Amino acid sequence: MRSDTALSTMWAIGRFKGLADFFDEGTGLGFSRFELNHGINSAMMAGLSLDGTIASVHEPCPADVSMGELKKRRWIISTLDEEERSRE
Repeated sequence: MRSDTALSTMWAIGRFKGLADFFDEGTGLGFSRFELNHGINSAMMAGLSLDGTIASVHEPCPADVSMGELKKRRWIISTLDEEERSRE
């Protein structure tokens, strides 16, 4: 039976060589949807098909810039300041 509950990639960190292995394991456990967390970077997602499998995404994801650098640049998209959220 498939679950509508999403499995977080936080569970993958340190347990799997790559996200493909994590998605395979999660699917085998009955999950059909996944959450991408802030520990995932672009390299980890390279070559994966994520169509229809992602239920939610943490900020920042992909995390190609450290949280410290994001704060320094004021790129935090969850800020209440609309101007800061729209920066490129």
